[in-house]
Amino acid sequence: MANLIDLIGRLRQIAPASAADAVRRIAARRARPSPFEVAYRLPWGDARFGRRMVEVHLDQSTDRGTRKMERLLAEAHWIAHMAQIGQGSRVFEPACGPGLYLRQWARSGAAVFGADINRAALRYAAGLFDGLPRPCLMLADVQRIGLAANSLDCICYTYGEPSTWPPDELSQLVERFASWLRPGGTLILECCSDHGLRSDAGAFCDIVPRSVFCASPQVYCEELSWHRQSRSRLDRYWIIELPSGKLSEYSLAHRAYGPDELRAMLAHAGLEPRQVYGNLRGAQWTKMSDWTMAVAVRH
Repeated sequence: MANLIDLIGRLRQIAPASAADAVRRIAARRARPSPFEVAYRLPWGDARFGRRMVEVHLDQSTDRGTRKMERLLAEAHWIAHMAQIGQGSRVFEPACGPGLYLRQWARSGAAVFGADINRAALRYAAGLFDGLPRPCLMLADVQRIGLAANSLDCICYTYGEPSTWPPDELSQLVERFASWLRPGGTLILECCSDHGLRSDAGAFCDIVPRSVFCASPQVYCEELSWHRQSRSRLDRYWIIELPSGKLSEYSLAHRAYGPDELRAMLAHAGLEPRQVYGNLRGAQWTKMSDWTMAVAVRH
């Protein structure tokens, strides 16, 4: 973040010294910690953050929360075809956000189940099903959910959410998913690829009127650093509220996964890997794909 020195000069003119001091603390940050060892996480316990995140999900000018509606509808249709989702199917989406995919599958006659740690997103999702079968929505981290064995026809965990777990924890999740699927049930995992994480790496810092972290003027800094050895990216965010100078730090880590790694993980869980694609519309996977998306079926 080469512009930090310039930013300190600008802050001296509009904010107390505490804001400039906070920028100096960011400049003195520990360089390149290992992605999954950083203690800070996103503030899901903050209801205001949750509501602002729903706004990001619904914003059709960006894909930062959920994909734009045209692409989302195409993906939901492709998934329904691939997993044979239809009347009477039981479909579970971990990290379902505002329920936009779930609604499309419910329109096909499926019984849909979703889980998320954002209460505001689930509240929004609950209002999408007028005239449709009511969804079962759970406010819970996917690691803390217990579903009945052999109870689901499809589990769809997408948009890089599986990549927020290191390999050992994702492997354990996949084993649990496999136990919830009926024989012949389908698991769809969409992970981040090496290319996708590496190409988005970079840094930015400026004074902005608002962000998903804070609704008032702030210094917003982000640093997305690629770690080649661990094939992981650490996304760090610093927010300095103005004019108070209060500094908050958040982070999120992602691990890249390739086709062979996912196939081995799925097979270890007792699933039959069927195909690996480059996105949720069936594109061929290449080393330049932003996503590694695997389809597997329970024996």
